[in-house]
Amino acid sequence: LLATTGLTDSAKGRGLEPTWPTTLKWLRIPIDFCLVSKSISVKERRLGPNIGSDHFPLLVDFAGIE
Repeated sequence: LLATTGLTDSAKGRGLEPTWPTTLKWLRIPIDFCLVSKSISVKERRLGPNIGSDHFPLLVDFAGIE
């Protein structure tokens, strides 16, 4: 998908952020993604608090590149 579309994973260079499951801390894996185009800059990327889902929210702050 990345090679075909030219998109970039917003996690690139930011280490692992395991989003699932919210239970079993020792088993968490990163399965939620946010892909961005070259015209978008990722300012911040973080996990939100457990809000009752089996996934942690993925919060991404963007800015456009002119």
